Amino acid sequence: MAWFDFFWYEHNVEHLAQNHVTPEEFEEVVKAARAFDVSDSWSDMVAGKTGSGRYLVCIFRKVDRVTILPVTVYEPTKGNE
Repeated sequence: MAWFDFFWYEHNVEHLAQNHVTPEEFEEVVKAARAFDVSDSWSDMVAGKTGSGRYLVCIFRKVDRVTILPVTVYEPTKGNE
């Protein structure tokens, strides 16, 4: 499991909460990832399951080698996993 320092602040924690996701769930998926996909010119994404079985797509920005800035998260619709 990879080690990262996640940059949490009020706005991104609230944004995840609007999608019913906790920072702990977001971190769990990102840390367990074997590889990241580039979602656009400035962010990366990873998809995976939490320990409780939720399938999440996590979008984030890598600030440096170990610092992750969470951007958003969502649960894909069935069939798009």
